[in-house]
Amino acid sequence: MPAVPHLYAIGVIALAYLLGSIPFSFLLGKLWGKDPGKVGSGNIGAANTFRNISPLAGLLSLFFDAGKGYLSVYIAGAAVAGVTVPLLAALAVVTGHNWMLFLKLRGGKGMATSAGALLALSPWGVPAVLAVMIILVFLLRDTNAAGALGMPALPFYLYFAFNCWTAFLVGALWAVAVMVKCRSDISAYRAGRRSLL
Repeated sequence: MPAVPHLYAIGVIALAYLLGSIPFSFLLGKLWGKDPGKVGSGNIGAANTFRNISPLAGLLSLFFDAGKGYLSVYIAGAAVAGVTVPLLAALAVVTGHNWMLFLKLRGGKGMATSAGALLALSPWGVPAVLAVMIILVFLLRDTNAAGALGMPALPFYLYFAFNCWTAFLVGALWAVAVMVKCRSDISAYRAGRRSLL
């Protein structure tokens, strides 16, 4: 690959991380006079904002977090041919959301951003992975744990969608990036504390 496409690839992946690092929940929470990092679970994400600051702020956070995931992958796909760079951009934007550069590496759990990125990569991926999570909700009676434990379906879907091991590997790292931030949800479920919202 010539040097310029390499630079494009590096640039769009770095841009994806920076977009992921934009703390929409934090910024919207400030408009409501609260810091999502200091209320509820302390998570800088749409769900905690919805539950503990304002449903409207939470829905706006959901929209913007999903939007930055979608935009990152869309830009990567437009800038560089092939699926590898968009996949890496998806991983980068979720990593940026979960460990935000602008908040000293605090961040969310990456669910909404993952949904947006996956929608841009492969529109059928969102209902496919969501179906797994819905089944887990019925089995576990816990939305938080179901979301986390449904993520291992992602690499298998990406392999099926793109028929390459690169997609599987990136999907596995992507799933780990989300599940690591969901450790508290899994621990709460094991301790018997469940949430259906």
